[in-house]
Amino acid sequence: MRTFTVFYLVLVLVPLAVVLTGRVPPSQAGFWWVVSMAAGFAGLSMMGAQAVLTGRLRRVAALCPTDRIYLLHKYAGIVAALVVLAHPVVLVVDEPERLIYLNPSEMPAYIVAGQAAVVAVLLVVATSLWRRWLHLSHEAWRAIHDVLAVAAVGLAVVHVDGVRYYLGNPAKRAVWLAAAAAWIGFVVFTRVIRPWLLSRHPYRVASAQRE
Repeated sequence: MRTFTVFYLVLVLVPLAVVLTGRVPPSQAGFWWVVSMAAGFAGLSMMGAQAVLTGRLRRVAALCPTDRIYLLHKYAGIVAALVVLAHPVVLVVDEPERLIYLNPSEMPAYIVAGQAAVVAVLLVVATSLWRRWLHLSHEAWRAIHDVLAVAAVGLAVVHVDGVRYYLGNPAKRAVWLAAAAAWIGFVVFTRVIRPWLLSRHPYRVASAQRE
């Protein structure tokens, strides 16, 4: 379990470390602006780690029982959503004039992408926690969950790349774009490619024994 904890922390912290390496642009808006930016990057990094947790990789499963991995996925998802939500909330609370950022008609596309990413993250959590109340079948919920998760990460990357305040360095930008592609790739492989591959080699139950 300790090894798995280290593995998870590496997934979350390495992308953040990339942002902080080399020359970091000085803050032009104070302490809380920096806190908001940190929350945005941390939330995106945690969202990416979520995809790896449920990728059903054998080496990951060997580090920790699968039921514990999915339990961590559930609660880490809630924490990630709160961290992501803190990004715009801190900005607005620090300076209420920034409420104008919430008006899509007044903002560039990459800001709108960030707004949509926050909404997608909140919907992922809401549909997961209240699936039964919403009368969603497992299959419908899983499809919605996967589509929203990919959309959230993709839109967040568009937002971060558009702002490009901390990712002005081409190397940093390349690392984050590669990480985002890997996160989305995990979801696509787990939910689309691997089921298709398994369907080409069906199996049958030979026997069932009561334990």
